[in-house]
Amino acid sequence: MTTPLLLSAQKYWFARQLNIEENPLTPDVENKEPRVIIVGFGRFGQIVGRLLYANKIKVTILESDASQVRLLRKYGYKVFYGDATNLELLRAAGVEQAEALVVCTDDPEQVITIVELCQQHFPNLKLLARARSRVEAYQLMSLGVQNYTRETFLSALDLGRKALVQLGMHPYQAKRAEEHFHRLDKTMLKELLPQHNEDKQLELRAKEARTELEEIFSREMDSDQLSRRYWEKE
Repeated sequence: MTTPLLLSAQKYWFARQLNIEENPLTPDVENKEPRVIIVGFGRFGQIVGRLLYANKIKVTILESDASQVRLLRKYGYKVFYGDATNLELLRAAGVEQAEALVVCTDDPEQVITIVELCQQHFPNLKLLARARSRVEAYQLMSLGVQNYTRETFLSALDLGRKALVQLGMHPYQAKRAEEHFHRLDKTMLKELLPQHNEDKQLELRAKEARTELEEIFSREMDSDQLSRRYWEKE
């Protein structure tokens, strides 16, 4: 037997999937003179926002998903509904006074559109962006955006470090391994940037770069002879 609560949940789910709104929201953005504007407040944007809030940074949140806005407001978040690809909406949110804009939406095309829009109209605005993969990272780098994060990369590295420890590697050595890999992968990403639109050349160079990365990584780890006692309890 289907309960009223289950029916309500099913109705909400289907509404989100079909993008149906019984009572559509209208853009309601206000200029709260924020230091930072966050675009997109899903699981990724919420982590960024919570960190900024915890450090007393004045933030304005823009979210284009009406269902998400309603849900967030229900839990006490001050979230404005609106499409950040709209120049006038960004101005209404206070982008001209803001120091930085962090693009956290999960739509790669929207990320690029917002970045290009802000670069054209607000050249002094600090831009930070979410990259879902290396492809988006290349696009952002091509636009000159240096402050981006590949959303699964750091968490995967952290889990890999924990796996090394569980397999018997000393915690200090595992941490160094994580740092070495992070730095070398970042170097490889920059080296491959000029070829990211040329599939065959990119595939060949990527294979070469992976081999180089593994060789350099192995050499650096072999030469890392710092004392384990740094990580051991006295």
